[in-house]
Amino acid sequence: GDWSSDVCSSDLNVADFSISNVLYVTADGNDSNTGKKLGEAKATIAAAVGIATEGTVIKVSAGTYLENNPIILPKQISIVGDNLREVTIVPQNASADLFYVNNGNYVSNVSFSGSLNSGKAVFAFNPDKPNYINQSPYIQNCTNFIPNSIGLKIDGSKAIRSEEHTSELQSPCNLVCRLLLEKK
Repeated sequence: GDWSSDVCSSDLNVADFSISNVLYVTADGNDSNTGKKLGEAKATIAAAVGIATEGTVIKVSAGTYLENNPIILPKQISIVGDNLREVTIVPQNASADLFYVNNGNYVSNVSFSGSLNSGKAVFAFNPDKPNYINQSPYIQNCTNFIPNSIGLKIDGSKAIRSEEHTSELQSPCNLVCRLLLEKK
């Protein structure tokens, strides 16, 4: 049959399609949803991270997201917001860091507001479980509006450099220079 007429139909609903390595989060989502289609989006980033596997991109739609932190990101996970000014992530627990980054993570186009206790960070390496890092996490085009917080906390003892990729990460200073987080 002629499949092109079906694809070009005006009845096409993008919310009905899924891509195997993409999860969706929307302000009107539900954490019991699969997250695999826009029409079945999760309500929180933490719920999407909980089912994400290596190579997953989590797409976050405009909205404010109260998150149960810390959120431990598995390696090679991306979190991409619709728009820096329209996606806001708020930590639920002021006494904990918001995200623990891992090998090859990428986070972009989101803002952070709310409160964290002094010394707590939006992004940090997991202090309880140091990971081997052979590909720098990237934090790009994000704004931290949380007063008295640390945007990015780097403690070299919490990330173990992979010996096979010494040119990628030679020191914690190299990592700091490659992670971008604007503090407002």
